[in-house]
Amino acid sequence: PKQFGGKDIYHMGCETWADPAQENCPPENTSKKGDRDFAAPIMLVSRFSSRDTLIAGNKDGMVYALEPGDGRILWETRAGKGGELGGILFGMGSDDRYIYAPVVDWDIGGQADGALSSLDINDGHIVWHSPVPKDACRGKERLCLSGVASPPAIIGNIVFSGGLDGVLRAHDRRSGEIVWEYDAVRSYHGNNGLEGTGGAFGMGGAVAAGNMLYITSGWDVFNISMGGNVLLAFEWSKPRMKTRPPNP
Repeated sequence: PKQFGGKDIYHMGCETWADPAQENCPPENTSKKGDRDFAAPIMLVSRFSSRDTLIAGNKDGMVYALEPGDGRILWETRAGKGGELGGILFGMGSDDRYIYAPVVDWDIGGQADGALSSLDINDGHIVWHSPVPKDACRGKERLCLSGVASPPAIIGNIVFSGGLDGVLRAHDRRSGEIVWEYDAVRSYHGNNGLEGTGGAFGMGGAVAAGNMLYITSGWDVFNISMGGNVLLAFEWSKPRMKTRPPNP
């Protein structure tokens, strides 16, 4: 076993908005707020030396590269600041050259400062950092967060990343530039005849098959954010990938 980030006995029930007197908070929580456990799956990747490496990201916003045999830390990088609902939640991605780390970085009661970052798999340095644009939340009625919780999907030179603001973005894998985006917060008439609503992209990432991309939309955080109930399917052809896929 290996301990990271100090003691972690965090629970949201001891936040001041839930427990003003802090009666349910252990001393470790009142002295250092934020969640530091590991919720995202661990990745086994190969570095340029063909050496297997474990990559782990936690809710404190840290990414670690570990020796599989003994857990020795090969490098560590801070990808986000962490917070009450911060850091890396549900997963990262890799193409065996770079690590793609999404972060939420939401201090409950304030705004989120999420982003998607690319880290070099050899030494962990940040190659590019793409903050979530704040203007995507304008005009949205329910709680809209500028953070990224879902794991990215790497397809060719594109990294697809769904945000808690309900926007699916396609990043250029080399530069991080957003080359296409789709706001899923709207009503849909499904092909099964039912009405549905798009919302935040949360636990599940996108999956590709042939020239189709599939992703669920509508993850509700604490029953106050942008819930929904749709599975979206996008179709594109390779020559058009740098412009935009058609609407679902």
